[in-house]
Amino acid sequence: MKSGKKLAAILTAACCLASLFVFPSFAEDEEAVTIEYENLRELLLEGNQSLKDSTDTYFTNLENYQSLIAAMTDERDFMKLKAKQYEDDDETSSQYSQNAANLTNSISQLTKQLGRATSTSGFLSTDKTIDSYVMSAQTIMNSYNQMLLNYNAEVKTAAAAEATYHTAMLQYSSGAATEADLNNALNSMIQEQNQLESYQIQVESLKNSLLTMLGIDAGTEVVIGIIPDLDIEAIESIDLAADLEKAVGNNSSVQSARHTNAYTASDRSTKAHNEAVAEGTVRADLTDSYEQLMAELKEYEAACDAYTAAKISYESLQRKKSAGMLTEAEYLTGEAEWLQAVASRETAAMDLSQAYDSYQWEVKGV
Repeated sequence: MKSGKKLAAILTAACCLASLFVFPSFAEDEEAVTIEYENLRELLLEGNQSLKDSTDTYFTNLENYQSLIAAMTDERDFMKLKAKQYEDDDETSSQYSQNAANLTNSISQLTKQLGRATSTSGFLSTDKTIDSYVMSAQTIMNSYNQMLLNYNAEVKTAAAAEATYHTAMLQYSSGAATEADLNNALNSMIQEQNQLESYQIQVESLKNSLLTMLGIDAGTEVVIGIIPDLDIEAIESIDLAADLEKAVGNNSSVQSARHTNAYTASDRSTKAHNEAVAEGTVRADLTDSYEQLMAELKEYEAACDAYTAAKISYESLQRKKSAGMLTEAEYLTGEAEWLQAVASRETAAMDLSQAYDSYQWEVKGV
């Protein structure tokens, strides 16, 4: 019993910390820095020293890309580690795995840019470098918002687990529950507390990564905005054939192959071959991005259907609560399930936004 009370106290403290973290209050004389999805480019140009240095010569060396790839890889590897750690929890493991996949996609695009630079002049224009930083910042901000959303939902789930454990203790004391029932409730509460802590750590890690990338001091008060609403109409109206031609025209490897001097028949043959390979790679990559985008669209539609069903259940839950038909534990459990459904839909929306952004960056040759 003592250990149970101690864990409950820890959980309560964590929930209090959660409310402080999600709804920070700033001193009147402090002005928080607002980070919005739409102003990431501006913030990067203002605060990222590597980008500010590179604009002096209009060309930047490969160290920028290497540092970006290293930072994204660290975050990706940590996501993979958490996915493996929670492999017995399908929903949680899936959340970490999806974020790892988003980061992997950005790493892949950055690596392609690095390869293009290495195979040509060894340098890339500042415009391309800035685009790569913006893309990376978008990925980190997207992952941050997803983790924060799941963290907020987990606060309610953890509270429900605590209430269930308290109910189990009362039932055990009165002989209405077995020791096994009590232990199951305790283990569930501990599991949810651990999950809450894991989400909190990841939220802080992603926040710090974003601030570092933007050149904002870790001690600065910030307000991180949400991911913009989806433009489903724009996604559904994509013209893949037209975008394939744009992507080919914007790709630096294709441009390099096309502008290579060819003085002999052998040179011309080699040039034609290299150009065909470069174009084929671009077309294959963009087609893969398009297929991934369409898969995410289906996932989003499924999440919306699940959300609609959950909303009906939640409305029923509210009616039962008003009628005094629910215990605190039952109500908190139902509310937690509703918040998880909301989180699932919003997470699917952000995954779709990430896939759409990645597709657009591919078209632009980033």
